[in-house]
Amino acid sequence: MTDAGAIGVVVVVAAVSVVVVAVALWAGWVTLSVVLRLATDGGSAALWQASFGDVRHAVEILTWSWAGRSVDAPSGVPESAVGADIVVVMLHGTAADGTCMRRWAEAVRDVGIEAPVVSPDHGRFLRDPAIHGERIVRFVRRVIELAPQARLVMVAHSMGGVALRHALLQADDIRQRVIGAVTVATPHQGTALAARFPMGPLRSLAWQSPTLQSLPVLEALVPRVRSFASDVDVIVYPPATCEAGVHELIVGVGHAALLTDAAVARRVGEAVKAIIVDAGRLPC
Repeated sequence: MTDAGAIGVVVVVAAVSVVVVAVALWAGWVTLSVVLRLATDGGSAALWQASFGDVRHAVEILTWSWAGRSVDAPSGVPESAVGADIVVVMLHGTAADGTCMRRWAEAVRDVGIEAPVVSPDHGRFLRDPAIHGERIVRFVRRVIELAPQARLVMVAHSMGGVALRHALLQADDIRQRVIGAVTVATPHQGTALAARFPMGPLRSLAWQSPTLQSLPVLEALVPRVRSFASDVDVIVYPPATCEAGVHELIVGVGHAALLTDAAVARRVGEAVKAIIVDAGRLPC
């Protein structure tokens, strides 16, 4: 075998190993989360089914990232954002990147919103939400440079909604452009799971942590807020922690599956549309 061939084999093996380790970590995390919640809070067959099903959905999300942020994955600032009147900004959670918002971005287009959707990679695994917030500010300011007149709709999954609160608190120039926000499984008041692992950045996401209590509620930062929670989420719970603005409960869909489930994506798309229509800024 040539040197080039040997290097190729090593690269492939390394890449496969990374995927296997990532899937194993996800599976272990979900399994531990399920066991802890069932042991302390009680549970049901639906909780078990949705939670372990999340492993399959996590693999699907990983394949989106593995695909290298394909053309239709909104991980950067598309040319369509130049001069746009409305820009939808989607923010990922703590164990993901911008490509995980693919299905939600498709749903926005499917409900008739002809606005660019951008989804930055704003932080690595287990980074403090405040650091994510700083990176969101830098990214959105680049969007504004391309679209000086744009108004923003912010859409967030999980920790992304907490990072959004940090970002809006830091940047009045961005906050004044936001016409509404949609959060899905965001631990606005913290999650009981993080309270059981009070280490590192997870401390700030613990149930009713001092950090979260010190942040303004999302409704105080933006004029229109819609939020969703899942009744079988073992990462962010209890569901009441996700409540902000107009709130809806999603039944039987796990934490990762909230990103991949077509019906959930449709509800997110409709929520974005409702905000834009209510603000009187429906793009054509």
